[in-house]
Amino acid sequence: MQNFVNSPRIMGDRLQIEPFTVIFSLMAGGQIGGLLGVVLAVPAVAVCRILWLERERSSSEKTAAA
Repeated sequence: MQNFVNSPRIMGDRLQIEPFTVIFSLMAGGQIGGLLGVVLAVPAVAVCRILWLERERSSSEKTAAA
């Protein structure tokens, strides 16, 4: 219960990531990198999310300025 319900919701709420994305990233990180992959999976997804949002914001500013 703790690993599949509470943790993804808590981490997802703090990082503004859907709980399904947290669970998927943990499973993928475990398959790709083992224990280290599980530890680094959620922070990696959070960084990718921030980079994606910044890219969208900068591209929308460029189109608004043109």
